[in-house]
Amino acid sequence: MGPVFRKATDKDLSHLAVLNRSVQQLHVDIEPGIFHAVPNFEHVKTFFANEMSENKNRFYIAELGDDIVGMVWAEILEGRDGLFMVRPKSFYVHHIVITPEHQRTGLGRKFFKYLRGQADALGCKNIGLDTWAKNTSALDFFVSLGFDPERVILKKTST
Repeated sequence: MGPVFRKATDKDLSHLAVLNRSVQQLHVDIEPGIFHAVPNFEHVKTFFANEMSENKNRFYIAELGDDIVGMVWAEILEGRDGLFMVRPKSFYVHHIVITPEHQRTGLGRKFFKYLRGQADALGCKNIGLDTWAKNTSALDFFVSLGFDPERVILKKTST
């Protein structure tokens, strides 16, 4: 049986919080001066519940049989024309998580195909996301899906 992708509900908050731990820990490992250690489980559930209640946010679950093996947190960014640029309505992926045992199995690729359909249904021309430069496996994965680097953000820390 193949994966099933669906919108998350309030009943999925515990699963979202558990899956988020790996993303948060990766962020802490890459940039410990910026990210907090993995927050309290109940606080993460409350945070996601609040985010889920906002119409602009979308949470999705990947299931294999009875197991939840992935999640996406995305936001609909409303397009706007400004003086200097045109910004179309877009679907911005904040987090994608696939459990380690299901990575490199094609599940993430299938999840993005599902997300493309969701974005299209919402009238979003673009799917955007970002990743840390040090997260080369994620960067390679996103490029393999056809994502193109759009801009580069640099920083210099004072000594």
